[in-house]
Amino acid sequence: MDKVKDDERLSSDEAEKFITLIKQDKFDYTQWRKNLWEDKSLEEICVKGDEVSKKLRKSTANGR
Repeated sequence: MDKVKDDERLSSDEAEKFITLIKQDKFDYTQWRKNLWEDKSLEEICVKGDEVSKKLRKSTANGR
């Protein structure tokens, strides 16, 4: 497993907001994660990951 870079981690405030939002909505994050990619093939997941990665690199390069 790759290490997460410091700039990719949630700050304490961001993590607290994330947890608060999930708890507010009676949202089962664990169940959501288990089912998130259930109907996708490994290839589809990889393609989506590449798309997101390219988008992030492009927005970072543009200073956004």
